[in-house]
Amino acid sequence: MLRSIYRILAPNGKVYALFPINAPSPAHIFLFHSIAHVKEMVAEAGFELLQEEYITANNVTVEQAEEKKMPIDACMVLVKS
Repeated sequence: MLRSIYRILAPNGKVYALFPINAPSPAHIFLFHSIAHVKEMVAEAGFELLQEEYITANNVTVEQAEEKKMPIDACMVLVKS
């Protein structure tokens, strides 16, 4: 799906994307397992990561959430390079 978005986006175009990590749900198209996994797919699609923020629940750090496989929302602004 990222490659399709990249293909139709104008040169230097930006897109905001939200990637649910460790958050299985029928509404989620793909299950990501880590921040590194998301970044790898973003890079493979050809995007440059312009900005990133991570949101966790229950006052845990991003590191704790990844270690314990707790849900993380990865919010990213991507640019077509």
